[in-house]
Amino acid sequence: MGCNCKNAVKINDANATKQSGIEKVLLFLKKVGLFALGICFAIVITPIVIVVIIYKMIFKPGEGIIIPDKILKMLK
Repeated sequence: MGCNCKNAVKINDANATKQSGIEKVLLFLKKVGLFALGICFAIVITPIVIVVIIYKMIFKPGEGIIIPDKILKMLK
């Protein structure tokens, strides 16, 4: 049984819409903005998490880091 890929490509090409220059620029700026926002979150949140973990390891030896049950189930 064939996958009918050639006809699917023809249909997609026939229904494709052209983007104007402004739409292309806005899409590119949105991608760049989301990437920059992700990098900013990574730069801010990662050191905070590391400091909290080190603090708990040094100053609260009886208290461990609590890992949620859902994550533990995924790791098994």
